[in-house]
Amino acid sequence: MDFDAYVRSLGLDPVALIPEQQTALEAAWRASLRAPIPVPTPVPNPNPQPNPVTHGRTQAEVDLEKATLNAESETRRKADIVALCQRFMLEAPDRARQLQDYATLAINGGMTADQAELQLRRQSYGNGPLAFSPSTPKVDDKVIEIAVARTLGVNREALEKDYTDQALSAADRTFRGGCGLQRLVVTCARANGYRDASSGDFVGMHNCKRLLSAAFRTGGDGWDAMATSGFGPSTYDLSGILSNVMNKSIRDYFNAIEQVWRQISAIRPVNDFKQITGYALTGDLDYKEVAPGGEVKHGTLGEETYTNQAKLYAIMLGIDYQHLRNDDMSAFAAVNKRLGRGGATKLNKVFWQALMTTVGSFWSTGNGNYINHADYEFTLDKLANAHVAWEMRTDPNGNPMGDRAKFLLTPKKWELASRRFMRSTTISDDSGSGDTNQLAGMWEPISSTYLSDATLTGYSVDDYYLISDPMDLAVIETVFLDGQEIPTIEMAEPDLSHLGIMVRGVHAFGVNRQEKRGGYRFKQTA
Repeated sequence: MDFDAYVRSLGLDPVALIPEQQTALEAAWRASLRAPIPVPTPVPNPNPQPNPVTHGRTQAEVDLEKATLNAESETRRKADIVALCQRFMLEAPDRARQLQDYATLAINGGMTADQAELQLRRQSYGNGPLAFSPSTPKVDDKVIEIAVARTLGVNREALEKDYTDQALSAADRTFRGGCGLQRLVVTCARANGYRDASSGDFVGMHNCKRLLSAAFRTGGDGWDAMATSGFGPSTYDLSGILSNVMNKSIRDYFNAIEQVWRQISAIRPVNDFKQITGYALTGDLDYKEVAPGGEVKHGTLGEETYTNQAKLYAIMLGIDYQHLRNDDMSAFAAVNKRLGRGGATKLNKVFWQALMTTVGSFWSTGNGNYINHADYEFTLDKLANAHVAWEMRTDPNGNPMGDRAKFLLTPKKWELASRRFMRSTTISDDSGSGDTNQLAGMWEPISSTYLSDATLTGYSVDDYYLISDPMDLAVIETVFLDGQEIPTIEMAEPDLSHLGIMVRGVHAFGVNRQEKRGGYRFKQTA
């Protein structure tokens, strides 16, 4: 037989072959001309499982036993094929990769162990035909997600982390030219049972509305998924597909905005929106000498407390009919980018406003964490005074705090100077002579744009800070509902007053200052 006939005998479509299949099948066809090998056909199971005894038992118990027997039989079948594959690999190690690929297809194709053994033996000789595979790849919601993600510019390496090779291959074969916005909506609508005398495209607004209702599975207006499709559970949810794709990429847009807040903040999850209360790390906890009788004295915790509470933030954008009609998938990429950046911007504003405002209650000379004096201007010489001020802090009982600052936090105007102060090992004057920089490596220099943003506090701020390690003594804390640090993207069909797709970004977090002794603020008087 000729090559096309040979391919059709294997249940494949010659026109749909990808280059790799074409090459491999041509080699197998030429080998078959010398020694034709029939394609295996399913045969009855030689060892069928006995039907469960029904006497004295309910139908549910019988059905459960049937399911158990079937599962056990399927497990034995797969294990037998794996064992056969391993045996032939030992006999033909140079064809191990081909044997592995064939065994995988034999398992997925429902072959019996006897069928698989015959074909694996032929594969080990090097002249057997390739295993049969369906001419049309299976398309599910994961395959569509891959196609949409690739259309939006997500690279294959990133997709390989979240999807199987089979799904990636199916997406390559089914959506070779990408998946536009119209094709996505129509594909989901038809899988959910949408049937129409027209071609199902976006000819008019009314037709678009019906397509969206089917794609979102909201029902009504001319379609009934369960009554007309016959697809049953094999339906696609446009909302879930787009939300999954956008939520995978929003992290990059969110993290593109300044993340300095992460370095100085304690971070923890909360389960709800109720206010939580914590206790300051103070009190009389000095170890006491144990008396001869062995009695251990009780310590006392301080009475200082702090609170925090998650709040809900959200914003909504729309992909309108014009974008749908223009088949503009890039509109989703633009919306995703804006929602990611918008979420990060809001978090930064809430965070830095909480840290900087209200000098006098949190930041104050009485709390031992605030100084407004010319001797503490931001110069290398006067940073030594800031170091001394930090080391002189005491706890409520008058004991030295004893911890070291980790961060030197400055506005952007002093970012380069702070790096030079902390990383230069020598100090040079105009004559070229120098001295050792005693502050080199003392603190980690970090800088934030928001420290000089007057709109956050209502007044201009140029102050700098020394900040503790938040794992030791957190000056500020950020909480996230259920630990979700990145905004969540949700999709929905709009109400009757709008035509298009609504995209909503939701973020639940809370920020509040905590330990007064976890930071020191130095006011610039000049």
